[in-house]
Amino acid sequence: EEEIDIIKKRLHLDKPVGIAYLYWLKEILAFNLGESRLHTRQVSDLILEKLPVSLTFGLSGFLFSYLICIPLGISKALRNGESFDIASSGIILITYSIPIFALSVLLLYVFASGELLSIFPLGHEVSDDYESFSLSEKIVDRIAHMFLPVICYVSGSFAVLTLLMKNSLLDQI
Repeated sequence: EEEIDIIKKRLHLDKPVGIAYLYWLKEILAFNLGESRLHTRQVSDLILEKLPVSLTFGLSGFLFSYLICIPLGISKALRNGESFDIASSGIILITYSIPIFALSVLLLYVFASGELLSIFPLGHEVSDDYESFSLSEKIVDRIAHMFLPVICYVSGSFAVLTLLMKNSLLDQI
């Protein structure tokens, strides 16, 4: 009971909801996110530690989305109504309807679990023996570890960007 009161006081939960919210917001804006119970470290330190990985995946997904969707949208616009446009629209809509979390599990099961195929590594940012690799092996290892997550990032915007590109071009033609 005494410990609960100490935690409530520390988190300002002993004050009215509006005041407690303002204290919470102040802490968030100061990037003071508290301590992780699991890792017993500051949450902000844990986030900053993994930020480069998140940025790498996010920027790679963004770049590849545009590198794939712009040419595909142009091709669809130039072949509007033809079999390529119709077939690719069907594929695009099917991929759009698959939730990304389900796609990620499916990709892991098919390509990384060893149940069907074992083409890609199942976890981590790099292989355990990464430091002993040559430069070309390091590049291949990074690509192998990034491939499936980047596919999931790309799939999130794939349909929207492709169809937006196609329709924008059709408006201009």
